[in-house]
Amino acid sequence: MGIEDPVQRLAAVHAQMEHLKESGEAVARDVLLGLSGFARAMLLALALRAATRVPQHSVNTVTTNVPGPQRALFAAGRRMLE
Repeated sequence: MGIEDPVQRLAAVHAQMEHLKESGEAVARDVLLGLSGFARAMLLALALRAATRVPQHSVNTVTTNVPGPQRALFAAGRRMLE
């Protein structure tokens, strides 16, 4: 974030989250996640293709200690190594 003061950093994150809620981007994410049970691999492939062609305004990531998939994954035609 680049903001040293934790109170100011929290306020900045809060403001960004409020903007995201108002923009409808969070709703679109929920819809896509709800559809993921039907054809997860196909939806992931389509989302990755779309993501590589659209400018990104923000990127969200999740970090976990849960083991990853037991088979190779590909993004934009390249094998994911990590």
